[in-house]
Formats: sequence, structure tokens, C-alpha cells
Amino acid sequence: MRELLMAIKIAAARLITSNFFGRLIQWYTRGFISYQQLSINTNFSQVNPESKASLFWGLYEKSEVGYIQKYLPKNSPVIELGSSLGVTSCVIGTKIFPEELFCVEANPALVPIIETNLKRNGVTNAKVMNVALGEGIVYFQPGVSNTVGHVAPTKGVGSIAVSAMSLSEIVNYLKIDTFSLVCDIEGSECHILFEDFKSLDRCTMVIIELHQTDFKGKLITENDMINRLIDLRFKIAESHGRVVVAIK
Repeated sequence: MRELLMAIKIAAARLITSNFFGRLIQWYTRGFISYQQLSINTNFSQVNPESKASLFWGLYEKSEVGYIQKYLPKNSPVIELGSSLGVTSCVIGTKIFPEELFCVEANPALVPIIETNLKRNGVTNAKVMNVALGEGIVYFQPGVSNTVGHVAPTKGVGSIAVSAMSLSEIVNYLKIDTFSLVCDIEGSECHILFEDFKSLDRCTMVIIELHQTDFKGKLITENDMINRLIDLRFKIAESHGRVVVAIK
């Protein structure tokens, strides 16, 4: 019975966040969607209908937002890797004000969306950085929406050159002491955990979405990354699906 109820729940969630419902929601809201006491402007070609529907029903990044509200300290600056539409950025910036928020996003097309939503919601303590995680110059290959796109080391058709920095370089550039990290970068977190782990020496807590990925020819699972966080002296406070809260 439990499995049946879960299957029904998943099917219902897929239905109400479908492309069809997203287009209805766009018409109904004119693209200005209320979410967690915020007003999110989705009137950009990069925002797909599914994301609009997910925002409308309160399902967008639900675990991350819940953990931000529950665990994120108010007295520490935050680095957010993968700011996307600026939704979680607004939640973070509102909570930690007047501490600083640094929104790091690789996709240059999303930067105006982040800035628009920060301004729309009165978030004045945030700085947006169009930077990819890596070294030197990398190439962002945009997709058709906010949920599609990837970073590559070589130039491809339609790709955009983006400056890249490691998390260590970002921390040093910002000249911050201790900080909290919110991270959703589609597998690139593996590089932080296994190569640039010294960047986490001054990090007191992490809210991170983990993605199974191939790293240097080896498959790294979500459990491998959780164990790596523990090796780095973090304690797992809570998790749901792929989203993990780790605290020192």
C-alpha cells in the first residue's frame, strides 16, 4: 500500500508540474509567481514551464529551501554555487541580512534573472558572480531552459566563454573568513570534495545537492560524497533524497 501511495504521489507531482500546467500558470500569473513570501519574475525565455509550475505549487527546490530556513546560520556570509533563477538566493539573502551573500552562476544568461529577482524582493546584501567552477577559461554550453546546460573545457557550437575559478580562489578573492556553502552544481561538487577540499577548511556548514558522477574515470556515488564529507570533519545533520545538510 505504501508503494502504491508513493507512486500516486509521484504521478500527481509530475502532472501538476508538467509543461501544460506550467503554461496555464504563466497565463494565470502573468509570469509573476508567489513563492515562500517572495515574488519571482519568470518572464524570461530561459525559464521553462515546468519550473514555473514547480514554483507555483511550492515544490521548487523544496528540500534546499526547507534546510536553508532550518539550518542556515544568520551570522555568517554565504557562498551559493549554482544560483539558477535566484529563488534560493532570495531566501538566503533575506534570512542572513545584513551578512553578505555571493551568488555564483556559470550560465551568463541566468545572471540578469538572478539580479532581477534579488532586486524585486529587496535583497540588497547579495553580489552576483558570473563564474564557473574550474580553472582559467571554460565554455558554457547553454540549453533551451534554466535546467539544461553544461560546462565544457573546450569550445563547442554555440558555447560561451566563461571565467572559471576554484572554490579556494573564490574564497580568497572574496577575503572572507568563515562561511556557509549552499551548492547545486550538477556533479561539479565532486571536484570540491575530492580535489579542492582545502576550500572547506573555513566552511562551517554545507547544504548541498549531490549528483552521482564520473570523476577521473571512476564512478562517484552520492554515498561516496557523503562519506567524503564525514572524512572532512562534517557531521550529517539531515538529508532528503540527494540533498544533504552537513555541519562542523
